[in-house]
This record gives sequence, structure tokens and C-alpha cells, in this order.
Amino acid sequence: MNVLEVKNLYKDYHKQRALKNINITIRENEIIGFVGPNGAGKSTLMKIMVGLIPSTKGNVTIMGYDVKKNRERALEKIGCTIETPYFYEYLTGRENLQIIANMYKHIAKENLIKVAKKVGIHDSLDKKVKAYSLGMKQRLALAQAIIMNPKILILDEPTNGLDPQGIVEFRNILKDINQSGCTIFISSHILSEIENICQKVIFINNGQIIKEKVMGNESEEYENYVIRCSRINEFHDLLEIEEYVEQCNINKDNIYLTIKKNSIKDVIKLSVTKDIDIYYISEVKKNLEAEFFDVLREEGK
Repeated sequence: MNVLEVKNLYKDYHKQRALKNINITIRENEIIGFVGPNGAGKSTLMKIMVGLIPSTKGNVTIMGYDVKKNRERALEKIGCTIETPYFYEYLTGRENLQIIANMYKHIAKENLIKVAKKVGIHDSLDKKVKAYSLGMKQRLALAQAIIMNPKILILDEPTNGLDPQGIVEFRNILKDINQSGCTIFISSHILSEIENICQKVIFINNGQIIKEKVMGNESEEYENYVIRCSRINEFHDLLEIEEYVEQCNINKDNIYLTIKKNSIKDVIKLSVTKDIDIYYISEVKKNLEAEFFDVLREEGK
């Protein structure tokens, strides 16, 4: 089941186009990562998704309801934190949560305590929010977003201000929320965390979706290897002209090679034919951060 769909969406600010022909489909119980450089359009799209700003063209549907045409029904099962969360600093964490709870029907007092425990702020509920650290405020923001038991959670940079231990704890909290049946759409500049938690990652740059990657997908077109061999310069020159080689570089005593999938046997055959000894060869798995920069470099060509 598709719980959120963005179709042919554009957003213009005066004469400047911020988003261009965005199409996204999110299925039930997925965790989707949303990455891109600053100013790429991440927060703008998220604001449109939750009805904070209108699109210029196109539409967003949540649980089958159009955000423009049926706003209340579309947003009734969605929780979010967008950009810097706002709180009543002179009130306690408990009072801030209660204000959000009062906006919904049938949220029991026990649920407030439950979500506070889940995000790790139950011991600080009766402190004024102005005394909270930035990390504690991020946890409070998440508690506000999940207090009504949403079916979809949209999070914009939710780990800002968290220390490494807090980031790991936050990751586990999100996994637990997802396992309870909640779909999560999350942006973050901490790409290792996106890699750890998401089943799919969407790349955006200059207001356009430029790539979607299924995490753990072994059907990628290319593979990466590092090779140490005899007559390294000669082997490099031989590899560069092979049709299965996408990229070949020498760094110190190693050849770094990007080849079409399942072509490593051709590399070995070439070395045997040319009487070049291979001392070491190993596949290198490209992480999300490396792929992110590769995508941006390709986009800039």
C-alpha cells in the first residue's frame, strides 16, 4: 500500500524554481532517507508534504487523501518535525507535550508518559524547556510528533545536537517506532545514520530528484576493486582501454578500479595474458557518503 505519494510537484518562489517535477512513492512501513546538499530543496518538499506551504503545481496524497483538497483527513495520521522545533521555553516538557495532546481526541495521560519514556526524557518532564540541551529538545520534538501514534513520521534533521551515544539511541527509537507500523521519511546530513536505518534513499539536488537507491541492493551496475600488482603503470594503461572498465586510477602502489558487475574475471584474464602478477585484490563496497558525492559530481558534469 502506498501511504504517501508526490506527483509532478513544482514549487516556485517568485521567479525562482525551488522544486521541479518531484515524484516520490512511499510504501507502508518503509523507512526512506532523503539526502542532498544545503539548499537542495529538502525542507521545502517536507513543508509541502505536511501542508505548511502550498505547491505551485502537482499534488501530495497521504493515505489516499489530497493535502490541498482534504487537508484535515490527509494530515490526521501524520507526525513531523520540520527544521528547528519550536517550544514554549517557559513551560515544562510535560506542559509542552500536553499542549500537543490537547489538539487531539482520546490521548490518555498515560500515553504522554509512554512517549516521554520512549524518547528518553521522562526524568526531565517537569523541568523548564529553557533548561533543556539541544539534544533534549530534539527528543521532546520527537515525542510531540509521535504522541498521537502517527502512521507516517516526517523528520527533518532530527539528530541535530545529539552526541554519538544519543544518535545511536535515536536510531534505535526510530527502528522501534517503525516496527510498531509507522512509515518514516527522514532527512539527515549524517549519511552513516541514513545508511544504517533506511531501506531506500532518495537523492535531491537543485530541486530535482536525481537518484533513488535501494539499500543492500546487490544488482548495482558497477563494482569497485583495489589491486596491487607488478608493472602497475603498464597494467593501468591496459585496463583503461577495456570496455568493461568505467574508471581506473593509480594511487601510490594501488590501482583503484571501477568495472562493470561480474567483470573481475576479465581483469584476472588480462593480467595472466600480459604476464602481470597480482599480489593483492579486494572488492571495495562503496558507502552512502561516497555514493552521495559521486552522484553530485555526475550531476555537475
